[in-house]
Amino acid sequence: MTEAIAAGRDALDTVQQATFIQEYRTILQRGLADNPLRTAADGVKRRGRVKQTKTRNLWDRLDQHQDAVLRFMTDFRVPYTNSQAEQDVRMMKVHQKISGAFWSMTGAEVFARIRGAGRPSLFGVESATSV
Repeated sequence: MTEAIAAGRDALDTVQQATFIQEYRTILQRGLADNPLRTAADGVKRRGRVKQTKTRNLWDRLDQHQDAVLRFMTDFRVPYTNSQAEQDVRMMKVHQKISGAFWSMTGAEVFARIRGAGRPSLFGVESATSV
């Protein structure tokens, strides 16, 4: 991927994507074998669905949202990790945890504006420091 970015491309070529997708599907198949769908206990009748394990729920999400999980291969603007998104939200949550909440919507907006002043935008809106 680093080579493709250095070459100025905005996505991996289709052969590389197909290779990674096939490997992803193989890993998911191994995960399915290790975490089969739970069925009702023998002889016990209960209403509703059978509760699945956290591992199986994660497997379901990775299977159902494959396009979103692998989007970083087709669009290099999408990071392959969500670390930046977590960092962007962290200070807001810390402030809420310490003080309980923002006293007003204006206060929350000012806090967000100050915290985001130095961050470049992914959506084409310039940051406060670039104006």
